[in-house]
Amino acid sequence: MKRNLFLSLLLMVVLASCNPRVVTDIVKIYPPIVVPDSVIVYGVGQRVPASARTIGRVSVGKGNIAAKCTYSDVLLLAKTEVAKAGGNGLMITSHSMPSSGGGNCHEIAGSILLLKDGAVKKDSLSDAVFKNLAAEQNEVIRRHSVPGNTFSVNIGYGHIFSNIYVADDNFLNGIPLRNGVDWRLQYDHTFSSGLGMGILYSGFRSSGWVYGTKDSFLENYIAPVLSGRWKFTDKWIVKAEFGIGYYRHDENASNGYHIWADGTALNLDLGLEYMVTPHLGLGVSAGLLFGCVGDMKDNRGNVYSSYYCETNGVARYTLLTGFRYYF
Repeated sequence: MKRNLFLSLLLMVVLASCNPRVVTDIVKIYPPIVVPDSVIVYGVGQRVPASARTIGRVSVGKGNIAAKCTYSDVLLLAKTEVAKAGGNGLMITSHSMPSSGGGNCHEIAGSILLLKDGAVKKDSLSDAVFKNLAAEQNEVIRRHSVPGNTFSVNIGYGHIFSNIYVADDNFLNGIPLRNGVDWRLQYDHTFSSGLGMGILYSGFRSSGWVYGTKDSFLENYIAPVLSGRWKFTDKWIVKAEFGIGYYRHDENASNGYHIWADGTALNLDLGLEYMVTPHLGLGVSAGLLFGCVGDMKDNRGNVYSSYYCETNGVARYTLLTGFRYYF
């Protein structure tokens, strides 16, 4: 019994979270006389019959990030409140179109009307008004909606700015090992709110001389990421993301010596994208990667105990450019 009650309450919460916020101010409630689909709607600026009586107000605004709030969604919610209050007409007094950061969310407010029988007929201009609103909505969504799925390929410059140590705790300040090539493959799914999630793979490679031996670094990082992407014109997209995942550092010397360590790292990135076509784009990004590794192991069977994070850690910044595929 308690379980069923809990599940029922949970279902109510989930269903409520999928709807925009509805606020009503009813002066007087009348018995329902029409169903929501029969409510007569007057757009902003349209003339209403002189005999119409205002019995309340209704507003439908944004809910949470999962809210269904296209124009049709919010209009149906408003008409439902009109019918519940005993009205049969809705005069829309304000209509806010979607913004670049709000996905496809509309907000409307209006007066709940009680129309006399002789006045209950649809204005001949209403169909044209609704068609215009639908066309405006589609155009705004096209211009400001971020693509739902993005696959990106990037390459550029990476620089290790943390201290670099070898197993015997000798500090290395070799500039060649600090600078290298950074590359990245990534998939992102973005919701209508602009928030999203994805998976990221990042790699880095550098080389240089250490104690007379040619040495090379290889770093690999893979992580789930949370992101925010917003379209501020019909072509430009700004992006921010954060992820935590698995990190591995490998060091290979020309004499055959190999040492490695792995651990956990996090990444922070900011980027800018330009949509060349609806499916292809170009992008640039700047990012930071921080992490800690555990014990270091080599191919001779040795294990070197981990130092503090600031010693056997990693800190790298990246400057990347690449291609985007939107679908």
